[in-house]
Amino acid sequence: SAGGMLPDNGPTALMDALTEVDDRFMKKAGDRAPVFVIVTGDGSENSKGDDQGFNRWMTEIAKRRVAVSAVVLKTTGNGLPDVIASTLVKATRGHYTSLSNGAAMAETMTTLAAQLAADAARGR
Repeated sequence: SAGGMLPDNGPTALMDALTEVDDRFMKKAGDRAPVFVIVTGDGSENSKGDDQGFNRWMTEIAKRRVAVSAVVLKTTGNGLPDVIASTLVKATRGHYTSLSNGAAMAETMTTLAAQLAADAARGR
């Protein structure tokens, strides 16, 4: 399944997907602490939204204390989805992992789940 996220299968619309998920689900979370977990490749970005609006959105979620963590499958270097994911992780003090292939995905996701549980226990 991880192979389906690689650039050979088309570009990622990460910015559009993140803002849509936030609008549809995260803003309605009530008293729960929203957490984004991004799993993406490092290929090209194909969102239709505007960059300035996305930058405003990144600032807004940091102020709302939304946590963003990311796992990036790196095959080409530092594509825009990787830059977006790492920037969001830094802005929200989340967790970032890069993988050269999907073989370690299950272990990586298990580790991330433990990190998120520890963050929740600390009230982060």
